[in-house]
Amino acid sequence: MCCRCLMEAQAPVQAFLRPSMWFCGVRNLHMFKEIWQIPNATPEKCVQSLANTVKKLQNTESTGSLEVHKIDKEGGFIQIYSYTNTCGWLDVVEVQFRPARESGTEASALSFSSGLFPVTVPLSFVWNIIFFWAPFSGNGFNKKRLHSLRTNMDIPNITVEPVCGC
Repeated sequence: MCCRCLMEAQAPVQAFLRPSMWFCGVRNLHMFKEIWQIPNATPEKCVQSLANTVKKLQNTESTGSLEVHKIDKEGGFIQIYSYTNTCGWLDVVEVQFRPARESGTEASALSFSSGLFPVTVPLSFVWNIIFFWAPFSGNGFNKKRLHSLRTNMDIPNITVEPVCGC
């Protein structure tokens, strides 16, 4: 019970500060980014589909529990929190949908581990600020999470372009 309270209180602060993303050379170890091309859907429909997918995967996601934290259907943005089952590390997924140049929708999808210390540790965001430079692995969870979310959306024919580098 107390751990859940710590998680809910500290997660928004840590997700906002995102200290694990400050140092370019280190953040690539625990983040994954890709571009989605969605040929036959509007950004609003894509946001709704992704929100429904989170609800569907909430209790089945092997890499942690999922919850929609922010959603802006008109702006085409969704932010998802994923807490690991073991210790309560916070991973954040952010997807920005926008109309594609020719037709359909393009999305920029980013999943990252928010810090070295889990949000179940008191003042974890302070410890994560102090140790923002410390390298740690995301164990491939961010790549797997984006794949799981994308493939479980009820929109067919989503193509993917991985994005490399800082």
